[in-house]
Amino acid sequence: MALTGYPPEDLLLRDDFILEVERGLERIGSEIEGVTAVIGHPFRDQSGLYNAASIFSEGRVMARYCKRELPNYSVFDEKRYFCPGTKPCVVEVDGVRLGITICEDIWHDGPVEESAAAGANLVVNLNASPFHMDKASERESQAVVQRARRNTLPIAYVNLVGGQDELVFDGGSFVSDNKGKITHRARFFEEQLFRVEFDDRLCPVQGNIS
Repeated sequence: MALTGYPPEDLLLRDDFILEVERGLERIGSEIEGVTAVIGHPFRDQSGLYNAASIFSEGRVMARYCKRELPNYSVFDEKRYFCPGTKPCVVEVDGVRLGITICEDIWHDGPVEESAAAGANLVVNLNASPFHMDKASERESQAVVQRARRNTLPIAYVNLVGGQDELVFDGGSFVSDNKGKITHRARFFEEQLFRVEFDDRLCPVQGNIS
């Protein structure tokens, strides 16, 4: 939900809001050149409204993923608004098959396992995960590391930074190799852009963690 902020709550019920999302996506997509970008946003079709991610390349949507595991606890109320997705999304970018997942998906076995079964070499997990004490270690030990080891896949966990209403998003994005070792980590509570290189076996190299 990087495009709208999270959680957009009852704005999702407004047709004009969804229309502006569609216009914003079209505008951003038309300006993407030379890179592949994954953008989180609400998506509506004839079957319902979804928490989705679109993969853009050279001005067009290559693929779209709809979140499968919808949280309905604590500050999350996604079942009020969204339909669950039903299938994995794996897209090839420069010879690498990327599996896309969203937030709560990484806390469950199914979405990553099905991405692996569909041929993913690397999983990218988009997040709007709010801060609480020990949350950073929970993301690693209880979610990403387990999925990486279980499926022998590197995972890039990408988290929102900033605040919305009463929620604080602490960033701290990180990358795990296919054995569950954290090789790269972004700073907490500030935006950061960093590059992760992979060898020919799709193992992250030149990590920023000693």
